[in-house]
Amino acid sequence: MITRLKYGDETIFAGHLGRALAHILPSDWQDAKVIPIPLHPRRLAERGYNQAALLAVAMARQAHLNVTTAHLSRVRQTQAQARLGKVLRAENLRNAFRVNGLSQSSVILVDDVVTTGHTVDACAEVLQDSGNSVRGVLCCALARFEPSSDSHL
Repeated sequence: MITRLKYGDETIFAGHLGRALAHILPSDWQDAKVIPIPLHPRRLAERGYNQAALLAVAMARQAHLNVTTAHLSRVRQTQAQARLGKVLRAENLRNAFRVNGLSQSSVILVDDVVTTGHTVDACAEVLQDSGNSVRGVLCCALARFEPSSDSHL
């Protein structure tokens, strides 16, 4: 379902997966703002939607939480993480995200798949550096990382 949502333009799956995320939402996260992992504007234009945002909206609707896509942005276009080795993934995301007008909030990050965790770590770091508290990350899948042949592992 995740592959079909992300690459097959089958956005119907976002509702199902988002509702499933709402069922695993820890009860002590109920006061947090929901923030999806952002796509760079060019990538968003290519795909036509942000799968993480669709998941976040469906999850938040079910859990009666607020979603914001305005406060975290991807300001630098990066290479696709799936094509990079572990070391290059961290370097690829350096200075890629910015917080816009949000501070002293408790937030939940939402993504479709977490592989090495570099993307959510980079987002959490800029959120925390701007005075926010990241409760945690909700995702649909944890992928097993398979280093590519060009990996620096």
